[in-house]
Order: sequence, then C-alpha cells, then structure tokens
Amino acid sequence: MVDERAGLPVTTWPRELLLTTILAYRNAHGAGLPEGDCVTLAVNAYLGAGGNPDLAQRAPLQMIASISGRHPEWFWRPAHRRMEREARFWKARRQWPPPLNRSTWPPIPDDT
Repeated sequence: MVDERAGLPVTTWPRELLLTTILAYRNAHGAGLPEGDCVTLAVNAYLGAGGNPDLAQRAPLQMIASISGRHPEWFWRPAHRRMEREARFWKARRQWPPPLNRSTWPPIPDDT
C-alpha cells in the first residue's frame, strides 16, 4: 500500500539526482531563505545533476513532497534548528514575539 500523502515513490528518480535536488532545498530552507529561492535552488540543482529540463518545473517539487512526507524529521531538521536558535535569541533579548519583517533583524549568532 502506498501512502498517498508521501507522493511518488522515491525510486521514481535516480538516487544522486534525488539527493542533489533534495539537499539543495533542505539546506536553503534551513538557512532561512524565502520559499521561492529554495525552490529555484532545487530546480537548478536538479538541472545541474542531469535532470530532464522538460520536467524541471514539476519533478523537484514532487521529490520534495515525496521525501518530506516519508522522512519529515530528517527533512525539516535544519529549519527547526534555525527557528529554535532564532527563538532563543529573541527570548534572551526579551523581545518575543520577534518583529515580523525579517529584513530588519540583526544577524542571529550560530550555536557554536
């Protein structure tokens, strides 16, 4: 039985193509880039890894849906860590909730 929430099976795409595309999106989202930029980076990674240009507008989104549905903890971990780090930063400054306009935020330090 196929879980329809998880999208197409991951075996639909070659492994390296899938990993390259997914990691581009995952890392961009984890860095806090806007959704449109994350998708653009995933599409560029897909094409750079040899993906079919005719499917470039659909296949990366299908890959993202497939992996995020099957492995949500792994897929969203960088974004969750970033959001937790941002929340700690703003709460330590006693400014919660943070300003809505992210462009006005000061740089958020890493956990290192």
